[in-house]
Amino acid sequence: MPPDAAMELEFDPDPNHPSLFADKTPHELSGLLRAKRNQWPPRVLVEMFGLEGDRLSAALQRGLDQEHAAIKAGRKIHNPRFA
Repeated sequence: MPPDAAMELEFDPDPNHPSLFADKTPHELSGLLRAKRNQWPPRVLVEMFGLEGDRLSAALQRGLDQEHAAIKAGRKIHNPRFA
């Protein structure tokens, strides 16, 4: 068997299958927002996510907007702590 043959997947799910979408699934916060809320210093956020200045602010705002939309839709917020 060629080496590439072992890497092929026979399972090819439809990414638009209705079972993959649910109205009340918990919303998981973006990694950047989780790190910020877990009090990672700005220097570490810049190093870990490769974002600075306006790009960092915009990414945080996107995370907040997504969280707000999930709350407005009545979804629970999944916010795991990590170190």
